[in-house]
Amino acid sequence: MYQSATGITCDLMRKSHRRCTEATVPGRQQWAVATARSTSTLGNIEINPT
Repeated sequence: MYQSATGITCDLMRKSHRRCTEATVPGRQQWAVATARSTSTLGNIEINPT
């Protein structure tokens, strides 16, 4: 499970990830950045709150 900066928790699964991204407009960029920064391990995504 991953809790985004918006306070919404989502499963780190591709389907749930996509659904969460579409559902959380403010968190969309956060998720995009996380996915871009993660090399290949979706299970170990960490975002530093700025």
